[in-house]
Amino acid sequence: MSSPIKVTMPLPPSVNRLWNTTRSGGMYRNPKYQAWREQAAWVLASQIKGKRVTKFYSLTLRATAPD
Repeated sequence: MSSPIKVTMPLPPSVNRLWNTTRSGGMYRNPKYQAWREQAAWVLASQIKGKRVTKFYSLTLRATAPD
């Protein structure tokens, strides 16, 4: 069995604040949400660099409240 891959991600903004609406009723991503997505992608890429999952895997997700 291979060693586990542990990844620590930044906390996302509140779900209620992910989208904004335009005056005409259209929707777009909140800039804070977009910034978090970009930051999370870079954090993830830096933490898993050189690691690969080549077979079936088990995922355990642990979420904790911020300090």
